[in-house]
Amino acid sequence: MEMTPVSPELLLFVVAFLAGAVHVASPDHWLPAALWSWRRGWTTRRTAGFAALFLSNHLALGLLIFLFFELAARLLFPQVGPDQLFAASLAVALLIWGVRVVRYLAFDRAVETRPNDLWNLGQILLFLGPAETLLPILVRSVGQGWGWFLPFAAFGLGTLIAGTAGIVWGRWSWNRGDSLPLRLESARGPIQLLPAAIGILAAWAASGLT
Repeated sequence: MEMTPVSPELLLFVVAFLAGAVHVASPDHWLPAALWSWRRGWTTRRTAGFAALFLSNHLALGLLIFLFFELAARLLFPQVGPDQLFAASLAVALLIWGVRVVRYLAFDRAVETRPNDLWNLGQILLFLGPAETLLPILVRSVGQGWGWFLPFAAFGLGTLIAGTAGIVWGRWSWNRGDSLPLRLESARGPIQLLPAAIGILAAWAASGLT
């Protein structure tokens, strides 16, 4: 009995969903937001609502970067093919990731306590920044003729589910006295490289779907 072939659109959805779910393991995607909630003694429901807004901002900025990239490519480089655009999108994503790594040196500023709540919130949002992992995934999908909405929705769904769960878990895990120092210490390690690695792997996987 022959197996029914899986459609490339479904595979793309799965790849993008997993990329979104895994990339939020990077500490800047959940730790400052979890600390914000924990310090205010928020309930699980309020923490989850804040996490959804926090991560939605992250996704929206990533989508804006993609839309700007697509507009610039069509206006300035209409003769460039999909493969060249994909390579350029990887370069842009890596450039943004490089800025993220440099900015990671200011991790302590993103988790410190200050009297001004708006300042603290601005630091958290600025520290997270855009979802640059999206860029090569969406560019490859458009180049294959599938559009950008399907992978964006899948990536966003994975990000919101896993990211919200991580922020809620972090908020409650710090009721244990030794948990917070351990998390802060591990956040300064190589796990910060995760978003870029996931983006490259997901885009590479998407490039093989035809």
